Amino acid sequence: MKKRISRRFLAVPMVFILSLIISAGVVVDTSRRQRNKNIEHGTYIMESEANKIQYSIDSRLLKLEILEMIIVDNDEGIRNFEKIAKRLYEDDPTIRSIQLAPGGNVTEVYPVAGNEEAYGDLFSDPDRREEAEYARDTGNMTMAGPFELYQGGMGVVVRRPIYLEDTAGGKSFWGFAIAVMDVPEIFDKANLEGMSGEGYVYQIARTQEDGETQIIAESGEGLPGDAIYVDIEVPGSVWTLGMAPREGWLPQRGCLEKILTALLIDLLVTMIAYYFITVDRQKKELSRIANTDALTGLYNERFLSGELKKRIAAAEPFCLFFLDLNRFKAVNDTYGHDVGDKVLVGVVWRIQSCLDAGDYAFRIGGDEFSAVIAGEHPKEFYEALLVRIKETVEQPLEAGAQTLRPEISCGYSRYPHDQQDIDELAKEADRRMYEQKRGR
Repeated sequence: MKKRISRRFLAVPMVFILSLIISAGVVVDTSRRQRNKNIEHGTYIMESEANKIQYSIDSRLLKLEILEMIIVDNDEGIRNFEKIAKRLYEDDPTIRSIQLAPGGNVTEVYPVAGNEEAYGDLFSDPDRREEAEYARDTGNMTMAGPFELYQGGMGVVVRRPIYLEDTAGGKSFWGFAIAVMDVPEIFDKANLEGMSGEGYVYQIARTQEDGETQIIAESGEGLPGDAIYVDIEVPGSVWTLGMAPREGWLPQRGCLEKILTALLIDLLVTMIAYYFITVDRQKKELSRIANTDALTGLYNERFLSGELKKRIAAAEPFCLFFLDLNRFKAVNDTYGHDVGDKVLVGVVWRIQSCLDAGDYAFRIGGDEFSAVIAGEHPKEFYEALLVRIKETVEQPLEAGAQTLRPEISCGYSRYPHDQQDIDELAKEADRRMYEQKRGR
């Protein structure tokens, strides 16, 4: 009896030491995973903002192309400059001035007030000659700056070379369409202040010809050594957006909390080591993780396969629905994956609202879903359900700041009336779904 008691007490520190070793490994691993996850999330935010900045710049560069198409004529020269320039200027508060330089000589400026020094021959100006010659000779649009503007503040100057078709059918240099834009107002479509509010420091910079780094915009704090970066393409140059969390990718407070939590768990594990076994609970949790979709909470394709096999083995009649969101990729590309995830969750809720308690919904792919309708019903029942799902899903959906109208295609196949084999049942439902998709 004494030997059994001594062995029991000897097991307590052994369990505690083993628990400490395991928990230390878990803390290290989870910290690494959390850091990687934080970096992945930060990268997503940074790339999203970079895309907004890119769009902000590109949309304004497009105005120079519009200016060229509307104002410059092969035969008549410049037409309606002041009228068109005024319209473009007033539509965009970031634009300081719009100019035309036929032959490289700036002769048209809007507005004139405050921009008098813009007039003159670009090729004779030592500060503007090199870039003007490069744009003329290569046909590439250029963006100079940022630098201090004559009118005060920081800005960039964009020069778009214009070529007209000559009598021989070739292209001849006409001159430049020029826009002067404010910095950092040019980034107005991005939410840089929002990044700062979320705890990130950021910096937009470019490397100058002399190798020095010029700061274009920043949150007012320097970037740490583990900052992440993404390039923003601008005419004739590359800007770099860098960012990092103020507290680091793995905040110390979070690490301390994990260590204290691990120690508490070690003590609890030691105290209950002889009394409770948690294998069953762990198995259930692992099974839930393995069989459900993390984003929507629906059962996944793996669980669907097992469910179909079980019902067919029991000869239970049911109907298999396949559902697919139309043009969902465009939602992710246009509004970002955060909005896309909100759309998916909203669509799932709407699909489930159309199903009875005994029915199951599944997520089997990125924008693909399935449903198993229990029991035996007439074909009209499934047709009505299909219509109800479409009408419910395709109502306007609030996804963050966006209001979208999802579109969904549906198809179904009944067991055993349509098909008796799982693969054929799925093919039949899939075929009908794509017939509906093609018929939209």
